[in-house]
Amino acid sequence: MDDTTPQDAIEHAKERGKCLLNDFMLEQLPESLFETNITRLNLQGNLLASLPGEFRKLAHLEELILQNNKFAAFPLVLCECKQLRLLDISWNTLCDLPIQMALLVELTYLDLRNNQFSSIPPVLGLILTLEDIKISGNNFHQSVVEHLNVSVWKLLSRAREVLVETWISHENQMVQMESEKTHELSTWKDWVEEERQNSAALEMELTQLRSSQSSATAEIARLQALLAGEQEQHKAVTLECERLRSESQKAREDTIAAVAAREAVDSAHARMASSMKILIETVSNNISHHIVRENEKEKEKEEKEKSEKEREAETLRLSTSTWKERPMRSSPPKGQGTEGEEGKEDVVEVIVEDRHSDMDTATNAEAAQVDVLPTVSPALAYLQKLRQK
Repeated sequence: MDDTTPQDAIEHAKERGKCLLNDFMLEQLPESLFETNITRLNLQGNLLASLPGEFRKLAHLEELILQNNKFAAFPLVLCECKQLRLLDISWNTLCDLPIQMALLVELTYLDLRNNQFSSIPPVLGLILTLEDIKISGNNFHQSVVEHLNVSVWKLLSRAREVLVETWISHENQMVQMESEKTHELSTWKDWVEEERQNSAALEMELTQLRSSQSSATAEIARLQALLAGEQEQHKAVTLECERLRSESQKAREDTIAAVAAREAVDSAHARMASSMKILIETVSNNISHHIVRENEKEKEKEEKEKSEKEREAETLRLSTSTWKERPMRSSPPKGQGTEGEEGKEDVVEVIVEDRHSDMDTATNAEAAQVDVLPTVSPALAYLQKLRQK
């Protein structure tokens, strides 16, 4: 098989009805395999740990070899291959078999060698068609022969115990599911109770069967009818589990999408908060600078007004002293008095102009402050609102 690929083996299987995919170290099965109608399949020596749901499409499969893989749990999808007659799942790490194996009503040969079983699985007592079992090489507490020839008579007592345990297990499962499911499964509890009563009746009938072997054939026929009904119930439960699993997967995807959306919103909020923080800091800095400048202008204005007042006082003092000294001097020549009055008027005009200049400066400062406040006030209000939050 050095030059053979899994696809080549599948193409050959379409003609022969037998597919050999052993020793390919496969971790997953090719999709094209499920489009065939093979009856025998060899998957020995791969790395398979589970089988996909599409495996149920191999409805005509009669022989299956899963030897030397990585199975730690029995693949439940095999229980839907109703025509399976031979199953080799040796050299894996199985420690238990599911109750659904009872659905394999055509199974006659089962190889469970070299797994991790610590006791004989009880479900083997429900597979009434088994003729040969290989179960050596496990972790049994007591020795077990390599080949077990299973008959109805040898497993009849064990089947009774398994049936009682099965009904009790089903009752517990149904009680748990009753709180999670809707009206569709509301009648299941009554069914479990009825089956428990049937189990008690079955126990009594099995006791009578041990004392009267002549009636064993009729009793076994009745048990087979009960098992058929159980198979139908198991099938319904399996379908319901698939539906719940699909709904759970959809809910998980919706949750992931909601979490991603929430993360995007949180990220947008974080970016907006960062931008608003920068804007607020910028506005605060501008307001601070503006206030500082206004304070400086106010101080300069006060100093200037103080200086002007001192200068005005000094000018008035000098003017007053000058006019007080003039009467003591000789009378000025004709025409000079007019010049003195003109000088006095010039001094008064200078003082008036200086005061007008100070008033214009103050008016411009107030106008500048009025122009800034409409721009700053909304920012201050928004800043106050954020601080309150």
